[in-house]
Amino acid sequence: MPTDMNHYLEQLLKRTEGHVKLGLENTTRAMALFGNPHHQYRSILVAGSNGKGTTSAYIHRGLQLAGYKTGLFSSPHVVRLNERISIGGRPIEDEELRQLLEETFEACENNQVHLTFFEMMTVVGARYYARHQCDIAVIEVGLGGRLDSTNVHPNFASIVTTIALEHVAILGKDIETIAKEKLAILKEKTLLVTDTSAAWGELARQKATDTKSQLVDASAWQLPETVGAALSYPYFEENFRLAAAFLAAMDITDTNLLEEVARTRVFGRMQPFCYRGNPALMDSAHNPPALEKMGSHILEHARRGGHKTVLITTLLADRELDPITKAFWESFDIIVLFPLKHHRGRKTFQELFSLVSHLDHSRVMVVQGPVKGISMVDNILAEGKHYSLVITGSIYLLGEILPLLEPHMAWEC
Repeated sequence: MPTDMNHYLEQLLKRTEGHVKLGLENTTRAMALFGNPHHQYRSILVAGSNGKGTTSAYIHRGLQLAGYKTGLFSSPHVVRLNERISIGGRPIEDEELRQLLEETFEACENNQVHLTFFEMMTVVGARYYARHQCDIAVIEVGLGGRLDSTNVHPNFASIVTTIALEHVAILGKDIETIAKEKLAILKEKTLLVTDTSAAWGELARQKATDTKSQLVDASAWQLPETVGAALSYPYFEENFRLAAAFLAAMDITDTNLLEEVARTRVFGRMQPFCYRGNPALMDSAHNPPALEKMGSHILEHARRGGHKTVLITTLLADRELDPITKAFWESFDIIVLFPLKHHRGRKTFQELFSLVSHLDHSRVMVVQGPVKGISMVDNILAEGKHYSLVITGSIYLLGEILPLLEPHMAWEC
């Protein structure tokens, strides 16, 4: 993001309400101020604990290839705020984003509608898709579902990826409660796509029955061999099945088209690159369910060629060092850990150090911030040994350190 947009984002975060605030009232009122733009295109909501971003990207690409003018609303962004709002793979331009934000903020303030940052982005996204006459917008749900601001959309389809224990203080302390929150994005007489063999399968069936909706079981979708071979990484098959099952419900089944969809890459998901001549991988796995699925794939990639392994990671403010994360960390030769500036990150060295003080500090190195963290990694790599670098723990982490890596990184080794 250009420096002026970085500054603009900082100011925007100060002007909007920065905390999590669940509920649809303010977003509904804000949409009404602009003629309800979210009613001017068809919408799909994608909810879940993990896999939302990849599944949304697959659906977006499939609809685009089928001839629909398709928008994509995703979060969080990696580097540029513009990444959150796009049409046909092209993010909104700086000036139009700034204009829509200023207009929305002013109109809401004048009418005593006080929006959080995410609510503001939801409204701006809707105005953008309506202004540019999108046929369909794929909307990635933020936190939960029932009371997430994106749920103001009268979506004709709902995709639920995975459901795990997350944000328990907000969403509930068991899978059943959290599942009900996420499945609440389903509207009357619409379409629900999920894996009915999962733990929440019976709840999904009941919700579809209650809303008189069509239920599509993604686990039953047969993956053509050529399509599976086209996937950028085998792990993404589960997400692809959800997208493909939805596309089939839209009569989009051409194998060549699906192969092209399978080649879609989402930045920061199992993303290989090279840093100072060393093989590297970045991924956004940030919670125990994600690490349970992704951990072995990440480690297998890192250990290719017999390299020593270096992990760059962090713990967000709502995360403790759980057993799954601890075991994943201990699979690496060196772990470099630092706090983030982001509002969801742990802000200080001391706060982070207290969580890991019992670990082996000949391998776990806690530093003051990203600049010192990358400097330490550079010193390690300068030893001349063969290392493989992994960056994971949060998409916010990727966003903060990517600009520091870029002068010495390449996408092909």
